[in-house]
This record gives sequence, C-alpha cells and structure tokens, in this order.
Amino acid sequence: MAHTHDPVMPTPPHAVGETLLPDGRQMGWAAFGDPSGDPVLWFHGTPGARCQVPSDLDAEAKARRLRVIGIERPGTGSSTEHLYEQVVDFVDDVMVVLDELGIDRFAAVGLSGGGPFVLACAAKLKERMTTGVVLGGVAPTRGADSVFSHMLALTLASDVLAAIRRPIGAAFGAMVKATSPIGRQLIDAFFLLEWGDRKLMTEKPDMKGQLIADLVDAARRGGLRAPLDDLTLFGRHWGFELSEVKVPITFFGGTSDVIVPYMHAERQAKRVAGARLRTVPGTGHFAGYTEVDQVVDIIREQWPPVRAARPRRPQPARSGRPSAG
Repeated sequence: MAHTHDPVMPTPPHAVGETLLPDGRQMGWAAFGDPSGDPVLWFHGTPGARCQVPSDLDAEAKARRLRVIGIERPGTGSSTEHLYEQVVDFVDDVMVVLDELGIDRFAAVGLSGGGPFVLACAAKLKERMTTGVVLGGVAPTRGADSVFSHMLALTLASDVLAAIRRPIGAAFGAMVKATSPIGRQLIDAFFLLEWGDRKLMTEKPDMKGQLIADLVDAARRGGLRAPLDDLTLFGRHWGFELSEVKVPITFFGGTSDVIVPYMHAERQAKRVAGARLRTVPGTGHFAGYTEVDQVVDIIREQWPPVRAARPRRPQPARSGRPSAG
C-alpha cells in the first residue's frame, strides 16, 4: 500500500508505503529519485530507517533515471517487529516487496549494518539482482569468511542481545524521541569521534540533518527495535557463504573508519568473486555515502542493457497459398 508522505527532513521521499507479508507482518518503505526509473533497494544502517539516505540522493538518482526504495527492517518504523533466525531470512520478505511493487530486476545498496542484507540478496536472488554496493559494511563473524576485529564480540553477545532486545529497543526509540530537540548537537558530538567523516559532513549539513530526521521519524511511527536485532544476527552465521555471491559487488571502505574497520571491506572484496574495492583514504564510516554520485554511477554503469528484439526475417510464401498482402 503506497501513499504520499512529507516528514520534516531535508530530502523527503516522493512516496512511502507498507507491504503486507504472508504471515500478517508488514514492511515499511520509502521511494526517492525517478518514480519510473530502474529500481534500487537501499538498506539502512544500524540504527536507521527507510529515509536514511544521503540528502543529495534524490537529485543524483533522478539524473541517472534511478528509483531508490529504502526498506525498513523489522522493528523499525512501519515494519512489524520480528527477529529472523539468520540474515538470509530477510530475502524472503524482500521478494514480497519486490513483487508488490512490480519490480523484476533491481540493484541494491547497503550502509554499514545494511551491507550483509545486500550480500544476502546477491547470494539468493542472482537472477534478479544486477549489482550491489556495500558502504562500510559489516563482515561475517562466523565461518570461513569471518574477519578478526572487535565485531567478533558479537558472537559471544548474540544470545544476550536476543534476550534483551525488546526492552533495550523500546528504550532506544524513546531516547531518540526525547533527545530530538538536541539532535543536531548529538550528531555533531558523534562526528567528533568519527573524525574521518567530519569534514565532508560539515560541508554538507543537510546530510547530518537527514540522519537525525530519519531516526526521529522512525521512532515516532513505530520505534527503533531493529538495531538490537541486527547485532544479534551479526553474531550468528548469516545462512550463506560469500562464495555464493555471483552478482557484481563494489565495497567502499574508509581507512579511518573506527566503527567498522577498513579490513571488513578489504576481506569481503577478496572473498566475493569479481568484487571491486573502493578504498577511500582518510575517510571514516561514511565512505561512499557522502559521495553518493559515485555510488549511483556504479549502479547505472553496471545495469544490464535491454536487448532490442531481433527483427524477424520475412518468410517466403508457401506454394499453393496466397501470401499476405
């Protein structure tokens, strides 16, 4: 079900909606860019919601005839609370959204915690997905693809996080709503720590404004329980191996990322066949996010061309029959 929506944010979507899933749950989504363009799914970070997109994405997507659809994971905004067993389970819900919106082929982009879900779609929907871009994405913590970093602590905390996800998730949403009047000061403090992104975020104030408005909008609509669910899933096996990904993937990694270390992008790019690594020296967690024109250029360039129908050769008239005149 789609309807118009105009939240107070620098870049509002041109449409939002909720897709009803077979089990009665729903998934919230928001659309940006060219309404008739080639579709790109955008998976938000942890935390984040359907409008967590760069403030200049709408204009950049329109210029390249792309329709960008941000999908909220369960427990955030308009998406019904639900904890998957594994990351890969998300793909079944994505397929329902795609079918409702009449989308056959699509590309996908994921920021941070959205990265694993891009790769899950690439592993399981390779006949429908054209390309993927992962921006500072989390790497696996289990199996042959695991990366040695502080993220490995999630393997020990996964069961605990699953047990406390509801009360902590509810408290987080309440905190976001309560602190919304000083959201700008809080996000400025965050970028004092994430110093690799500070300069570009300062030059693009609407970028920070979009991050704040998205979280507040989601908290007011239905809460922000998904972050704890994401962390729980990241501490488990994802349900697929990176060797199963056959779709072209580009990984962006900032060498000064203190949230998801650069080695996550580097390692995953080596494990995914044919992947490309975009190293952004001196940049932090938002490498690629603050240069979204590069991201949409990759999607546009790798979108398969539509093959023109081959003209049929005229057939000679058969003996004894008049030809069509």
